[in-house]
Amino acid sequence: MNPSKPPKDVCNLEGPGGDKDYAIEKVARFVSLIPFKEDLKKFADMNDLFCTNQQFLDLGEGDYEEHAILLCNFFNYIDINTGRPEIKSYLLFGEAMPEG
Repeated sequence: MNPSKPPKDVCNLEGPGGDKDYAIEKVARFVSLIPFKEDLKKFADMNDLFCTNQQFLDLGEGDYEEHAILLCNFFNYIDINTGRPEIKSYLLFGEAMPEG
């Protein structure tokens, strides 16, 4: 994962009036407002694919992976830049056959 700086209008960590206290909550809300759409419905002729953070934001919609990757990258950036470099966020992807 690559730490990614959240947009300033979502969470500004710089300066004396920075949003350090509620930065995690603000970026979580921002990512949750991006519409969910499965890759299979957007790109029917392709296998499951992962967009970069910028591609995801440019498209304005994505599925589980895009939301999770963007959120994890924002969390890592916030933790590094608020004096908590020992805290790291990770993602674990897996596959399952529910009910079967």
